[in-house]
Amino acid sequence: MKGSSEGTPGKGHSAEFEPVKPLRFLTLRQVAEELNTKESTIRALIRTGEIPAIQVGGRGQWRLGRVDVEAYMGWFVKK
Repeated sequence: MKGSSEGTPGKGHSAEFEPVKPLRFLTLRQVAEELNTKESTIRALIRTGEIPAIQVGGRGQWRLGRVDVEAYMGWFVKK
């Protein structure tokens, strides 16, 4: 049957079984949610250099490396 997804793997099927890769870079909002805090707190951590971040695009949106956020979380727990 044309258009039927039964018995023939199509585009929709292969994506269902692929493991989700974690994002390499996170937005301020994503990091704030991860740390259960406000975006302004994350901006302050960037400003003081406690968490490295980069600005991208013409609007200067912040991106933080997942590895850097996890390292900060590990440092925070150890201290």
